[in-house]
Amino acid sequence: MDLSKTKVALLQSVNPEMTIKIRVQASLRLAGDAGKTDDPLEPILDAPDFPQPMYEALRDLSQDFLFPGLEHVPPNTVTLLETNPKFVESFLVGLNAEMSHEMLWRNLPTDQRGTYFRRFWDSTDDQPDIEMIKTWGDRKLGQNAGAGEQLVLLIRGELLRRYPNSVIYAVEAVRKDGQLDLSGNERHPLFRGTLKPDVTFLGFDLRQEDAIADPGWFFVIQEQPTEPRFGMDAAKFDEPLPPLTSWNDLSWRHLASTEEELKALSHASINTALPDVDRAKWGRNSAHQAYITLQRPMRIAIHAREMILEG
Repeated sequence: MDLSKTKVALLQSVNPEMTIKIRVQASLRLAGDAGKTDDPLEPILDAPDFPQPMYEALRDLSQDFLFPGLEHVPPNTVTLLETNPKFVESFLVGLNAEMSHEMLWRNLPTDQRGTYFRRFWDSTDDQPDIEMIKTWGDRKLGQNAGAGEQLVLLIRGELLRRYPNSVIYAVEAVRKDGQLDLSGNERHPLFRGTLKPDVTFLGFDLRQEDAIADPGWFFVIQEQPTEPRFGMDAAKFDEPLPPLTSWNDLSWRHLASTEEELKALSHASINTALPDVDRAKWGRNSAHQAYITLQRPMRIAIHAREMILEG
């Protein structure tokens, strides 16, 4: 028997720096390097995680902190903005630092290495906006977010109040017969929010240089196709009445030739003589009336170059 080797093995088997560490590790299951410190025996302290999007708290303090100059945006307009990763990261760093101070003051058993707030925007994919602060190292502000600068579509006006379920998305443009058309490549919003009294903003995984390139990207506002509406277009008495060649062009002007007649109408009479269009006859039965008065969903596509000034 080699007593020297036996001595070394015996001492290692009773060395508390090894045995206690092995026993503690055997009772824990860690994800990657989570909680790793220079002290192998330091206990792992839990840190709370708040999943709320913190832009709401900032907005509630003052909307100017989130969108300065919002009061200068005219009503019933749409425009494009860009996110500011440096601002988002600096806000979340300050928020996490203050939360650490509060926990320390209240003797909460945590090791001050947690990142309690990681979400600024109300993202649909539930991905955090920043990495854990303890992993940043010497990287600068703006280099630690999950995504860089992103385009934000801002809509102000009554449109989404009247049609709150409108579908809004971005579509890559293609050239067709010398003109720009919509392709099948769509991107839906990553996050969405509202501001008082009538502002809605939606963030997209798009960069400005890509959106205004050739052919670039369209932003589409589309009426909800699963919510059919029935009715007729508004009467325009200051314009000539065109021939009725499609039921989609039917308006109250076809039932009343003057504003006085329109005001006197209490209902759309089925006795009105209208031409047969698209194999449907006015007043034949309820199915024909439903087909005639069905309002087809509308959508508008606005190219990014119409909302971003190059310079």
